[in-house]
Amino acid sequence: ALEERLFPTDLHADVWERHRPDLLVCASPGWFLADAIVLREAARHGIPTAALVLGWDNPTSKGYRGADPDLVVAWSQRMAEQLAELHDLAPDRVAVGGIPTWDAYADPGSLPDQAALSRRFGLDRERRIILYATSTPSGYSRNEAVVERLAAAIENDELGVPAQVVVRLHPINFRPDIAADLGEIGDIAARHEHVYLDVPEI
Repeated sequence: ALEERLFPTDLHADVWERHRPDLLVCASPGWFLADAIVLREAARHGIPTAALVLGWDNPTSKGYRGADPDLVVAWSQRMAEQLAELHDLAPDRVAVGGIPTWDAYADPGSLPDQAALSRRFGLDRERRIILYATSTPSGYSRNEAVVERLAAAIENDELGVPAQVVVRLHPINFRPDIAADLGEIGDIAARHEHVYLDVPEI
């Protein structure tokens, strides 16, 4: 509230007046500066506001919210409790709505079957599939070591069954301010026959 009084902005006054939207929806209740700005502006123009939660850890890792939306949609009851406890949101202003970005997975036919996945990555249908979804490099620096160890275990028949590993790279690897480079994981995949990369499309 103090920030709102000390630093009022109306960068988009012409947009609000021209379009008069019925609702503004953002990807956070102000954890990201752009969201905070437009949420505050919309509220001053009398436009109802709602915020989704972009990531599972956002209520606990992004700091205090920067705006006061009318409604926040949480992934789960536990997240709703975090929003109430850590962000001072009244329970009646938080709704549990699931994970919006995962809605597409519920549609029949949206996920490829094993044959389609095998064709996509060139997998051996006779081998079991191990998926290794890497962590963000800023949070875990040993992804390469895990991939190397899995590759060695497969080559040395240590797993008890013929296997192959698909390495899903974390999308943050391809942010312009980090590096669009496969780096060491790319080298490991090139050296080992049964290591395949699943590179996110950005």
